[in-house]
Amino acid sequence: MQRLNDDTLDAFLEGAGTAILLFGAPSGGPTFHQAEELAALWAERPGDARFGHVDATCNDLARRDFDIRLLPTTIVLRNGAPVARFEGVQPRWRIEAALNGATLPEALAA
Repeated sequence: MQRLNDDTLDAFLEGAGTAILLFGAPSGGPTFHQAEELAALWAERPGDARFGHVDATCNDLARRDFDIRLLPTTIVLRNGAPVARFEGVQPRWRIEAALNGATLPEALAA
């Protein structure tokens, strides 16, 4: 999972196809638990999507751009556009279902 900030987020999303962003706090237990779920998902799907983490406590621009109000927040994106949003800790299967929908071919995802 790549650590991102206000300066690197746009480059991470550019051309990403499918991406998962975790907005959290570095010392937060819920953020750590959600990161563990995402790491397990990432291990099962190498190269399928980009996974990134944004420290929402010090990256104000990214937090505002994605309207982050609760930590952790996980966002699944397709071609830079959010397709699913989860606030709080979520089980891996819920995020995986959103990821599966995000990776469908354009004609089937619409």
